[in-house]
Amino acid sequence: MKAYLILINWTLSFIGLTLGTDNNPTWAVAAGVAWFIASSILLIRADRKGTMDKLNKHFNTEEK
Repeated sequence: MKAYLILINWTLSFIGLTLGTDNNPTWAVAAGVAWFIASSILLIRADRKGTMDKLNKHFNTEEK
């Protein structure tokens, strides 16, 4: 369950990067980029610790 939440968080942060920079204030764009960076770091750490192993097996994404 934790792996799905991490993946959903990363996906939503990736979608959050589509904020238009013309109509939004700079702080909103910076917050979106910071959220994406933090989510990416969390995803990488979870993968290194083995949290994402069940998810990798489910989707057969392991490298051979």
